[in-house]
Amino acid sequence: MFTSPLQLTEAPSIADRDTISKRESGVTEKSPMRLRMEAFIKEKQNEIVAALQELDPSHKFRTDTWSRPAGGGGISCVQQDGHVFEKAGVNTSIVYGTLPRPAIEKMRVNHKAIDPDVDSLEFFAAGLSLVLHPQNPNAPTVHLNYRYFETMDQDGKCNAWWFGGGTDLTPSYLYDEDTIHFHKCIKDACDKHDRAYYPRFKQWCDKYFYIPHRQESRGVGGIFFDDLDVEEKDQEQLFSFVKDCLGSFLPGYLPIITRRKDMPFEEREKEWQQLRRGRYVEFNLVHDRGTSFGLNTPSARVESILMSLPLTARWMYMHEAEKGSREERILTVLKQPVEWLITGTSSGFGQHLVQLVLDAGDIAVATARDPSALSFRNTTPENYLPLKLDVTSASDIESAFSLTLEKFKRVDVVVNNAGYGLSGPFEELEDKHVRTQMEVNFFGLMAVTKKAMEVMREQRPSGGLIQQVTSIGGQNGVPNFSIYCASKWAVEGFTESVSHEVKPEWKIKFQIIEPGGFRTDWSGRSMVFAAKRHPAYEHLDARKKAEGRHHQQAGDPIKGAKAMYELAVMENPPLRVVIGTDAYQAVMKKINAYSEDYKKYEQISNSTDVDQ
Repeated sequence: MFTSPLQLTEAPSIADRDTISKRESGVTEKSPMRLRMEAFIKEKQNEIVAALQELDPSHKFRTDTWSRPAGGGGISCVQQDGHVFEKAGVNTSIVYGTLPRPAIEKMRVNHKAIDPDVDSLEFFAAGLSLVLHPQNPNAPTVHLNYRYFETMDQDGKCNAWWFGGGTDLTPSYLYDEDTIHFHKCIKDACDKHDRAYYPRFKQWCDKYFYIPHRQESRGVGGIFFDDLDVEEKDQEQLFSFVKDCLGSFLPGYLPIITRRKDMPFEEREKEWQQLRRGRYVEFNLVHDRGTSFGLNTPSARVESILMSLPLTARWMYMHEAEKGSREERILTVLKQPVEWLITGTSSGFGQHLVQLVLDAGDIAVATARDPSALSFRNTTPENYLPLKLDVTSASDIESAFSLTLEKFKRVDVVVNNAGYGLSGPFEELEDKHVRTQMEVNFFGLMAVTKKAMEVMREQRPSGGLIQQVTSIGGQNGVPNFSIYCASKWAVEGFTESVSHEVKPEWKIKFQIIEPGGFRTDWSGRSMVFAAKRHPAYEHLDARKKAEGRHHQQAGDPIKGAKAMYELAVMENPPLRVVIGTDAYQAVMKKINAYSEDYKKYEQISNSTDVDQ
């Protein structure tokens, strides 16, 4: 009997075998990493979309599921023209394909495990990408992408693998508390795995999300990493790291969008947002490697790739932000981080302020008499410089500014925080201590201020802020602090006078910070007392008084430093501000007393003019 020959069928592809495995056995911790990553990003996609949907229940996400001929596919979840988001997209993508030899040779630069002798190689890629463009110009755009890539033999055995990803924030208007919160959430996730990750990946992010033709950053940064493979850590450790980073997104962004989404805004602010969206488009279409890779992948789903672009954007010919405006401030930050030089950073306000500056993504020059003792988180050679500075030494001051300019090219904020505490009745105080008090608190501050003014006037663009940390004692004399208060009153009078001497075009601003009592070491180990008691002053015991107040004050030094930071970066910073409830109550009491006394003796005050 005649029979036809047997029909041979092709062996199932890796994608087919993975599909069968998922259907029959599910995905477990023993499954290949590619299947575990796929399951994880789909789980997080559902979680994120659900959280975003709660912000605007009336505008539902559109969900499109699509497949690729060679295997894999994706899920695109997009919301457009909602109350909260002009456009929001959360996509997952699974790609199976074949790498040609040129691509293999290129990848071997970073991944030596890839076989160099093959002409083609199977690959797998899985990623979750997200871009949210809010309606309100006060709310920042945010981007996120975490991905996994591996190459495989014909039987599906992994040949080489790596993880990549990151997240970054792109505001149209700068809110420092938003930036600090966003970065803190990312940093906490990084620190769980490696304390070097955050500064390393933050720097990578700053370099990657830069628009060369505009000479500005796309936003205020975040983290970015790529090609993390076995040379970095083992696969399980890196998978855990990626999971924690992705898990930090909602806690990092939801509080920001919640407090900004309903803020009032004007049409000109909406126009500015559209201009900034134009910058976003420029980066994504011209410089983003992910967009380029996606568009050049065979059978690419273009709609999902370009999901990252905003619904609307704007370009204006030769647009310039108004001087001193909120728009100019964000442009200044994007073109260059704010460079701070802070004195007295070994403890107290100075120490906390340096950390806030670093956490905000700015540059900190931290000075102290012994800089070897300084230690801060999130430091890199690009954002931190510890320097020796005794404010009573002219050579130290000259050297500190010279080294700062050599490394960072400019100085934007100088904080005169170094100080000397001296307590006791006036007649008990030794002359050497009185002179040291004035040398440090007044003459040293004056010398630093003089150099700062010179630098800020001559740098281009010119300008900057000089923040003088005085005390409520600069407004209100109190027992046991006569010389201390004198030094602070001197700073107040000096600073106010100099602020009226500078030309407006120099753009040099001054600010006097008057703290009350804070729980620092100022009234503890940092305080100097008289060596001998004076018999006439048995009613005043400065040491006992200080010991009783030490760490019992109302003020939290971290909150105090935060207030100093926020005041320094204001568009129009005030000349004089008290910080602390006790300081506020004391200065208001003093103002009222002044008012009563001056009015009481008004007739005498106005009786001394020359007779007309």
